[in-house]
Amino acid sequence: MKPTPNKKWRRLVLITVVVLVSISVWWVARWTQQTRMNRALIAAIKETNTATVISLLASGADANAKDVPPDNRSLWKRIRDILPGKHYMPPDHTPTALMIQSPCNVYWTGAHG
Repeated sequence: MKPTPNKKWRRLVLITVVVLVSISVWWVARWTQQTRMNRALIAAIKETNTATVISLLASGADANAKDVPPDNRSLWKRIRDILPGKHYMPPDHTPTALMIQSPCNVYWTGAHG
């Protein structure tokens, strides 16, 4: 028995939805893993744990990760701030991992001299 065109359409829609949901779940999982590695890198740098820093960088932590506190705003407020032209986002002057590691820290402490 051949599937009717209606069943083919439903199957195509179902496959499309499953693929889109799978990609979204993978992206969120990867972003979460990257965020955890970046925070661990910042913590290791602050503790001057060189072996851990090297290990995290080798496993994919971002040397330009910013030392920012977690965003505890509601999901709606985060989405609203992402939309273009809706809200002003102040410039980000938080230090990166490399700036924290710098021996003089002049880039983010404002101590020019």
